[in-house]
Amino acid sequence: MIFDLFEYSFNGLKRRKIRTWLTLIAIIIGVSLVIALVSIGDGLKYNINQELDKFGVGNIIIIPGSSEKTMQSAMGPNGQLILQDHLWDKDVDMLKSLPGIESVDSMVITGSTTITFRGKQVTSPVYGFSSTHLFDYLKTYSIEKGRNIKPGDKHVAVLGYGFANDLFDEKLDVGSKIYINGVRYRVIGILSEIGGISGNSDDSVIYVPYDEAVDMAGNRLLKGEVSVIYVHTNGDIDKMVERIRGAIRNSHKLGNEEDDFTIITAEFVKHKVDSILNAITVFLGFISGISLFVGGIGIMNTMYMVIIERTREIGTLKAIGAKDKDIMTAFVIESTLLGLIGGVIGICLGLIFSNVIAMFGLYSTVDIELILITLSIAVILGVIAGIIPAMRVLKMDPADALRYE
Repeated sequence: MIFDLFEYSFNGLKRRKIRTWLTLIAIIIGVSLVIALVSIGDGLKYNINQELDKFGVGNIIIIPGSSEKTMQSAMGPNGQLILQDHLWDKDVDMLKSLPGIESVDSMVITGSTTITFRGKQVTSPVYGFSSTHLFDYLKTYSIEKGRNIKPGDKHVAVLGYGFANDLFDEKLDVGSKIYINGVRYRVIGILSEIGGISGNSDDSVIYVPYDEAVDMAGNRLLKGEVSVIYVHTNGDIDKMVERIRGAIRNSHKLGNEEDDFTIITAEFVKHKVDSILNAITVFLGFISGISLFVGGIGIMNTMYMVIIERTREIGTLKAIGAKDKDIMTAFVIESTLLGLIGGVIGICLGLIFSNVIAMFGLYSTVDIELILITLSIAVILGVIAGIIPAMRVLKMDPADALRYE
């Protein structure tokens, strides 16, 4: 009996091929969007976490300003940006004395600085590290050509890959001469390309000896101020973060005030990024879910039309003794098949799209649970979209149905 109902429903779909495919399109689009957009969101999360893994488990970055508020700032003399929260050399010295810390390095950032190469000028921040320990711990930074800056070096520079290859009309290489604020510098090293989620920003950097960077910064930095502090530890990262936070709070005499600094670890960034990407993924799933819902409405509309067009046929079935529940079941099977077929095709298209995205370097993964949930939703929509119109069968009188034109 059930086989006969499936055959009857399937033949009904075949008799109106164009309408069937038009109805399927909405479900196919909805399902494929759910699969593709959610997989893109998961892929973005994976890619970002992969990049963050390069940050290094034992690395801690400390920057001025609380993460819980917008960093307060004011414009100082000559239009430079003066931050109201600061880190100091004394913080660096204090952190070096804490147990469990392997190394502490500071960095200064000059702000907008004029750099000239063969007549072309660009403006860029210039960075200075107090030592080269950071390059040993951060997996993203490695020398591709030449060498790193050594203690005692004067007027030398290490360039990011993008700075050396993209900013000027000609590529810079080890031995090239550039001018920073009118002073000649010799390029002694080129960093490997970083790329990834940072795009070209981390590749467009230039490093000079620490003391020279401090001089370039001028009154952009206060006496004894540093821009960033880098800490490396082999101990428990969570315990070290709390130890560092307490030490800096004491150093800054904060009392009951909130932190005037932010401690960044790989887990800190992952938490922030995951929160954002989870919200984006939910939003994308919601948008594509609306499309899927519209597809369900399309099935319902089609089934209403089918039942109206086949009123005389329903009357004939009733006249020869077919039960209302069997007729209704046939129409529900028909709408369910629309949901199932559209869901399967949509899943296939979503998988194809996610694989195409993966070819462009974005990791894309489709969870089997997502496939099963999406297919189930498509089928359930098909069932509901068939039950509601099929209720009309109960109200049909066989004689009236047979006379329907």
